[in-house]
Amino acid sequence: MKSKGKIEIMTIFSIIVMLLGALYYYTKEEVFNPNRHENDTMDSVVNTTSSNFKPLVKNGTSDDYLRDTEYSDIKREPAVGEENETGNSKPFFQDVFTIYAIYDRYKPVTRTYFKDNGFKNYVIMSHSFIDPDGDNKINPERVEMFLSSRFPDKKKHEMCVINWEKKHLWSLKNYKPGDKKFDAAEAEFIKLLKLIKLKRPNLKVGIFGIPFRESHRVVKGFNQGNKFDKLLGYSDFITSSLYILYPDNEIGYENNEIFLERNLDIALGIAKKLNKPYIPFFWYRIHPKNPKYGLQIIPQEQMLRYLEKIVSHSHENLKVSGVFWWAPHTRQTDPRQIKKITNKTAAQNNRQNNEREIITQTYTKAFLKKILR
Repeated sequence: MKSKGKIEIMTIFSIIVMLLGALYYYTKEEVFNPNRHENDTMDSVVNTTSSNFKPLVKNGTSDDYLRDTEYSDIKREPAVGEENETGNSKPFFQDVFTIYAIYDRYKPVTRTYFKDNGFKNYVIMSHSFIDPDGDNKINPERVEMFLSSRFPDKKKHEMCVINWEKKHLWSLKNYKPGDKKFDAAEAEFIKLLKLIKLKRPNLKVGIFGIPFRESHRVVKGFNQGNKFDKLLGYSDFITSSLYILYPDNEIGYENNEIFLERNLDIALGIAKKLNKPYIPFFWYRIHPKNPKYGLQIIPQEQMLRYLEKIVSHSHENLKVSGVFWWAPHTRQTDPRQIKKITNKTAAQNNRQNNEREIITQTYTKAFLKKILR
């Protein structure tokens, strides 16, 4: 009897430990924290001492699996000229040019500046809220948890960018429709979009990174033909990266202009065909993959030239609808990094925070004054 009692006590104790462990995990992951963002390729902590850039990669599902889901009746948005279920063709919309910023990564004074100047907020949905197990399948419970914490008002119109830079994204880049890897990746992304639209019908959703960026030197053809028409038909807007890879003093402004025009033409062509607005991501730093100049701050004059090109460029009479002003976490705004801050690094982190606030306000003020007004 004593032995049996000990076993029961040990069992109860084990259950309590497991529950506490689960509670700690969710607290640590800050699932319910509306200010939380993940640290992945796109959403990285600014580290000015490192220029290494290592894309996070990791794999599938089929169209048959998609058809069996409870939200398989969510329809693809009609493209230009296509009729929807009511028999009316969807009108193309292009709002007034808008700058989008992640409000909660800035200090109150900058947030007030955003509001006063018509900046709109956007939210990143990164991989830990999509595929926390790394098995390349969406986790519906995790997705719904994210939506409940970040978008509690189901009726509100807000912006969400999916950032799933894992194996499925690279399969979409490197394979073609009909290939098992491409089809599996497409199906899982579509399943994610359908789930989001089912739970938050008014949420505007796009996929970061599609179309894929081409260099100024050669077009590798990642975005040829109608490759992404089916997938992007379920999104509300097109968004990709226009981060500058090389400073002007390395390759010359003319080559950066070629880079911007080439990628704008690709994205605007898709946007026109699918009747979607195109809103690229842009950053005031050189892309971290550059081994020599990675994370270097782009001078204001050069930034204005790039932004002027982005705003003014037209493809088939279509222009960009806005820009996503990128701002990754610094250690003091990243919940996972706060405990790692020491007295030695605190000054550097404060400088990074202040630098971001100053650059964002200074650059965008000049941009608004020179280009938009």
